[in-house]
Amino acid sequence: MGGFRTVEGDGAFITGPNGMGMRHLGGNSRETNGINGAGQVVGYFITTEGDHHAFITGPDGGAMMDLNSLVDLPQQWVIANASDINNSGQIVAYITRVPEVPEPQIYGLLLAGLSLVGFAARRKKAEKLLKLLSLFCLASAIHL
Repeated sequence: MGGFRTVEGDGAFITGPNGMGMRHLGGNSRETNGINGAGQVVGYFITTEGDHHAFITGPDGGAMMDLNSLVDLPQQWVIANASDINNSGQIVAYITRVPEVPEPQIYGLLLAGLSLVGFAARRKKAEKLLKLLSLFCLASAIHL
């Protein structure tokens, strides 16, 4: 097993016994990290959204699968990388939490809140200006 880097992206490959029969594992942006005696390969790939997902292949590097599709993790958690696999099929993996993307309604509420703060600040400034103006007029009237 191994990896390569080109202008188009990273890739991974596996060979048969004695390094013969090299096969590309498909796609771009993949990295292999471990292989067991059955030829199951683990590593990670980058999704079209830019997220890291761990993968495992079948024996001899066939049928690559996202490890996240094989387990039931709590929402917002993802298996990002698989670093090794033993001959029993046990995998050492890195799990991370994906940040929650705010709903569009949150942006609307934020904008409304900022508008109210701006309105309140402008009103306060106008009231202050009105007080200064009335004090000026009062001072001018007394001075006459």
